[in-house]
Amino acid sequence: MVPAHNDLVISDTMLDLFYHTAYLLQLYVVLRVLRWYFGKIKRIEAEKKLLQPDNEHGSFLIRDSESRHHDFSLSSQFVCC
Repeated sequence: MVPAHNDLVISDTMLDLFYHTAYLLQLYVVLRVLRWYFGKIKRIEAEKKLLQPDNEHGSFLIRDSESRHHDFSLSSQFVCC
């Protein structure tokens, strides 16, 4: 059957793209609310934030990875000994 001019044809690829985009949007909204997610900041900036005097031992933050697209990096403050 050939679709009529006004019919919308949605392929599996388009549906996959839609669901993937919706998931990423939901993830973005959730991450923006979390106090420990800092998005796209560099490692050196994360270190500066964690070394501020008001942070306790074991403080951490999550940021977007600088080297791997769609990955995250964990930065933490840990003083040994």
